[in-house]
Amino acid sequence: MLAGMVEPIDWPKIIRALVASGLTQPQIAAACNCGQSTVSDMLNGKSSDPRTSLGLRLLHLARERGVDVPGVANGAVA
Repeated sequence: MLAGMVEPIDWPKIIRALVASGLTQPQIAAACNCGQSTVSDMLNGKSSDPRTSLGLRLLHLARERGVDVPGVANGAVA
């Protein structure tokens, strides 16, 4: 990767980690204020670029659950 380039976030990996932490897809969806089908689409790679608000909610949920998000500094999500 070129210097200064930002690595894309691996949303399926984050969702798999949230599921592994004990959450179901419907619980993730409820916490992120989206539909379960949206979570499923992201998990299956059908949707790889979520709205900013959804992405931030997923990152916040991951931080709350202690899920490591490569490329995102600890505390970077308010």
